[in-house]
Amino acid sequence: MVNTLSQQDIIEGRDISVTCTATPGNPSSTTFYWTKVDNSGFRQNGATLQLPDIQRTSSGTYRCTAENNYSNGEKGTDSQSMFINVLYPPIIENRPLQLVNESDIITMTRDIFSNPLSNVSWYNTTDLLITQTSVKTASFTIERATCTDTMNYTLVASNAVRKMVTAVVELIVNCKPISDKTNITLGVTCTTGIEFSTTIIAYPEPHCELQYENGTRNNHMITTIIKNDVNNFTVQIKQDVVEKSSFGVYHLKARNMFGGTTVIVNVIKQRRPDHPRKLNVICEETGVRVQWISSFNGGEPQYFTVITLNSQDGTVLSYRFLDKGENEIHSTYITNLQPSVTYWFSVSAKNSHGSSSSNVTSCKTKHVKG
Repeated sequence: MVNTLSQQDIIEGRDISVTCTATPGNPSSTTFYWTKVDNSGFRQNGATLQLPDIQRTSSGTYRCTAENNYSNGEKGTDSQSMFINVLYPPIIENRPLQLVNESDIITMTRDIFSNPLSNVSWYNTTDLLITQTSVKTASFTIERATCTDTMNYTLVASNAVRKMVTAVVELIVNCKPISDKTNITLGVTCTTGIEFSTTIIAYPEPHCELQYENGTRNNHMITTIIKNDVNNFTVQIKQDVVEKSSFGVYHLKARNMFGGTTVIVNVIKQRRPDHPRKLNVICEETGVRVQWISSFNGGEPQYFTVITLNSQDGTVLSYRFLDKGENEIHSTYITNLQPSVTYWFSVSAKNSHGSSSSNVTSCKTKHVKG
């Protein structure tokens, strides 16, 4: 009688050796051989099954058979089956890039070949999007595709044999142009020239044209498109000499087969800055937090001055700060104020053409607890 055989788990590429044993019959002389259930041409004689450098195709059920010969010429046989499970690391299916239209529902899929089954994760650059466990097919769905969904996604598969097998899944979304700016104001002089840029995302690459508001062209303006990525472009506009006809409102139009966008460009003579906006102050015991939003600098670098007025003794203090750019939040913390005093605040923006001030606001510092 052949003794029971247990399942063998073996990693692909290794050698496996399994010996079959049996309780002797009568007569006790016993011969052994191995067969494979799904391969009629496979046979190994002897009690030991040997499979060097085993491959995944060798997975399956093997049968050990023991025989002895009776004196009358007949044979006595018994057998036991054994399953060999060949383990191997993940292989992620390779597919060409996926091209879809804006607003489509899209699903990216990749077959994962592995044993045991793999756990997978989808990443957007470094952000984890979704994790799936014990899958044969990895999938990630975007309910409404947009321009910004164009990118190389990373699919990571892991199982007990190997961790962190990666593949790049490329997605491109057909989309109309979108600009990072809708309005641009440029303050220039006859000696500064005109130069500005905007970033546009679109696929395929858009055609860009700068026109006066009435539809005519300024042939002195040179337009250059720089491709930053498959769907990301920088549009640069430059004119070295400023003429009287250069001032005015322009429309920068970007268009491809899926639509277009227009950026309004206002070229004006340099002037004093626009006033800072949304001044906000929060008083503490001996300090105050001051915050404001910058405006157009008039076409020339500006700086800010925070002015404080002590309503009790009339002391005026001022603090200068650099400009971080248009429509940016600026903030500071002013110390060494007196407790339980009302202070008035304003912020001015200044360049060589003049200055503009924010609204005036106040707050009272808190009482110092004794």
